[in-house]
Amino acid sequence: MAIQNLIKSVQKSGVEIDDLVLQPLASGEAVLTAEDKDRGVMLVDIGGGTTDVAIFVQGGVWHTSVIPVGGNHFTNDITYVLHTPHNTAEYLKIKYGSAIAGEPPTDVAGDQIEIDTLTVGEQQKISRHLLNEIVQARAEQVVEMIYNEIKRSGYEGMLPAGIVLTGGSAQLPRFDELMREMLGIPVRIGVPSDLHGLADSLDSPSYATGVGLLRWGARHGLAMIGSPHQSHGGERNGWGNVYERFKGWLREFLP
Repeated sequence: MAIQNLIKSVQKSGVEIDDLVLQPLASGEAVLTAEDKDRGVMLVDIGGGTTDVAIFVQGGVWHTSVIPVGGNHFTNDITYVLHTPHNTAEYLKIKYGSAIAGEPPTDVAGDQIEIDTLTVGEQQKISRHLLNEIVQARAEQVVEMIYNEIKRSGYEGMLPAGIVLTGGSAQLPRFDELMREMLGIPVRIGVPSDLHGLADSLDSPSYATGVGLLRWGARHGLAMIGSPHQSHGGERNGWGNVYERFKGWLREFLP
């Protein structure tokens, strides 16, 4: 029902939908190799509000899930604990954040960062180490939730290709290192590969889904492209056709 409502809402805005693709499948097109999918790999796409996971085995998808935690939760934690505006918290996460806080610094003065407070015009000094303790606590929770998904899927110990991290929040420094330490399996950052032209601009985990959607269309073909949309069939036929195609490829890729 949620997908049907989404299709109808988009079409009511005057935009025609050519096809629907599950996000982890799109990201997988950009950052996973055929060997990864055959051997057994878990794709973890960490977005702003959620973390999408998919387990590929023998070339196909065997388990998918959405974890309700993403990069925005890191920012909210910083805002709440350090009493700083949301945009300042986001800046701190990107500029100074690390998923592993490390040992407390010996140079306390050099560890200080001056930031805005929730009171306009006022500033405060906070410890960079404290900032990263906040970040690490949330990162550890995300890793634990990912591990619970692996156990729930029944593929624990059966992912020789390990985990491929992608999405904007996968760029958090040392996140992959923390995950390797906690889970004891290979973890790497996945970026779009085999790109030409603007490769330098798209060489980031943030663009995995966008690049993957283009490759999905090129590889699987979009039946609606190049064909006139049948508006005379009524609204029901419009979203109904898209939804039926979506169910069709879902049956093809999921066991």
